[in-house]
Order: sequence, then structure tokens, then C-alpha cells
Amino acid sequence: MELILGLIAGTIGGNVAGKVHRNLTLGPVLNSLAGCIGGGFCALLLGLISDQAYRNTPQDASGLDLVSCIAQAIGCGISGAAVLVILSVATTIAKSMA
Repeated sequence: MELILGLIAGTIGGNVAGKVHRNLTLGPVLNSLAGCIGGGFCALLLGLISDQAYRNTPQDASGLDLVSCIAQAIGCGISGAAVLVILSVATTIAKSMA
């Protein structure tokens, strides 16, 4: 569930960053792909961190927490936007060198 949430939030974050910064957009498909990669990577990292924290908590404290889901969605959205910006800048630099 966390990975799916991260992929969706990253895709949204990549597309929002592409709309806000028109000069950094790669097009709708590549914006979505870059955001999905960033969101998925963030979700995997947060999954590793939360697995470690889960081992240190009592069993009755586990479950779906709305606040952690919202925090993960925001973090993965920002990661998706960051990957889009990095790829856009790299593409711009590569085009200017050619």
C-alpha cells in the first residue's frame, strides 16, 4: 500500500512541478515517469525506515495511520518533483553542450 501511495503521489508531484515551472517541463509522459520514479524511491526508503521502527514498537500500536499516510504522500510528492527538476536541469545542460 505504501508503494502504491508513493507512486501516485510522486506522479502528481512531477506533474505539478512541470505545470508550475514551465521551463523545466519534459512533457506530460516524462513528467509522470520522473515523478513516479522519485515517489517510488521515496516510498521504498520510508518503508525501510518504518520497518525498522515497526520492529521496535508494541504489536498493538500497529495499523493504518492517517497522519503517516499524509506525511508519506507529501514526501513522495516532493521527491517526485525533485527528480523532475534534476532531470530537467540535466537535459538543459546536455542540450546546451551539444
